[in-house]
Amino acid sequence: MGTITERKLSDGGKRFLAQVGIKRDGKWVHRENRTFEHKRDAKLWARERDVEMAKPEFLKRIATKDPTLAFVIDAYAAARKRLGRTQEQVLRSIKTYPIAKLNAPRSPAKPFVASSTSFRLAALRRPSKII
Repeated sequence: MGTITERKLSDGGKRFLAQVGIKRDGKWVHRENRTFEHKRDAKLWARERDVEMAKPEFLKRIATKDPTLAFVIDAYAAARKRLGRTQEQVLRSIKTYPIAKLNAPRSPAKPFVASSTSFRLAALRRPSKII
């Protein structure tokens, strides 16, 4: 089970830090933490993350570092119950660009910004008129 720590803010308010993790042979293999305004939200998140981390495939999943953007898009689409037609088309389109082959988490932001600019420029293009 995770640990919930109460933190006092300078304005007198409270925040609750939820920490969960996996230890193997006395060493932390994986740790996560998140801050919440309400203790019940912190407990709920910690419980959900503990259940997720208890699954055998969890350590295998975190051992594979830096998934590609295409992989992240596929995982997102699989996790959603239903995607709208436009959202599905846009995600499918992004996977055709070279940016989809980049590793998502540790890649520098510059290629992602450049790609988003090219998407906006493509949206401004109009079909030519045939007279």
